[in-house]
Amino acid sequence: KDPKPQIENISMESLSILLVEDKIITQKVLNLQLKDMGHDVTIATNGREALKLYKPGRYDLILMDIQMPVMDGITATNELRDRNAMLPPVVGLSANAFEGDREKYINMGFDEYITKPMKRERFIEVVHKFFPPRETN
Repeated sequence: KDPKPQIENISMESLSILLVEDKIITQKVLNLQLKDMGHDVTIATNGREALKLYKPGRYDLILMDIQMPVMDGITATNELRDRNAMLPPVVGLSANAFEGDREKYINMGFDEYITKPMKRERFIEVVHKFFPPRETN
């Protein structure tokens, strides 16, 4: 048996998520969606606030809006990476859904990318990429 990282102990029900989103209505919708799935959500309204709120080991996942005032998601993500040797997966959020956007945003520093409005299935798919579900026998 090969040793699996501790990350496998995180089930779908228990992620601690830092949600970085400037639009109040989108915050509310995503917060409800994530809490409905059993996640613990902390909201930051821009990249600068996310930098203040982020503490190593506190979050399992960061959902980062790409376009925000004060500090955008790309700047904030790169700043978080500069300040922290280990960072949980950072998933970019954007209403942009053009061909090649996913690759573009991953090349800019995000671990994955989800278009808004966020679909539950896509979120679960992304979470399972970073936190594979444990097989139940």
